[in-house]
Amino acid sequence: MHLDPANRRLEEQLPPPNLASPAQMRLPADAELRWYKPTFVESLGLMGWRIIYFLPGVIILLGMLIWISLHPQSGFMVLGYWKLLIILIAVPSGVAIRLAKNSVRLRSEPFCIHCGYDLTGLPDKHPCPECGVPFDLALIEEYKRDPHWFIERQRYHLNLPEAQTPFVAGSVRSARRRDGT
Repeated sequence: MHLDPANRRLEEQLPPPNLASPAQMRLPADAELRWYKPTFVESLGLMGWRIIYFLPGVIILLGMLIWISLHPQSGFMVLGYWKLLIILIAVPSGVAIRLAKNSVRLRSEPFCIHCGYDLTGLPDKHPCPECGVPFDLALIEEYKRDPHWFIERQRYHLNLPEAQTPFVAGSVRSARRRDGT
């Protein structure tokens, strides 16, 4: 099937379909809900070679500190280039911070979304050996896509009001009004 360019652009803008929903989670009754979020050191490890995004900012800051410590009278000269310094430090640091924030996406193996335990080799819908919460591979993929939104969806799901009993809606007899209703 050949799509025209307008429809192709529309398909590229649509979000990917949901693989799973937090409503599908089967939690034990006494389970305390916690979520795996990698620590700073784990994030650095998951970033791998992408850690080089931090290097320009770190090198420039170290160079500035060394220069100012050796030549205290030229500190104002360094401040004269503040726009260039902001660009050289902020852009790589912003990219690195974004990568660190989304480092969960960089994990290739299946992991428990509650404790981070590596679940490689375990069958689907099996309890996690670390925390005992059953896992679902579709839920793990959905969590990896955007963990922050997944957690928000789970919070909203837990705060839904109780289902009310249905009622029978019948015809209502009321006095006829002058407007015909």
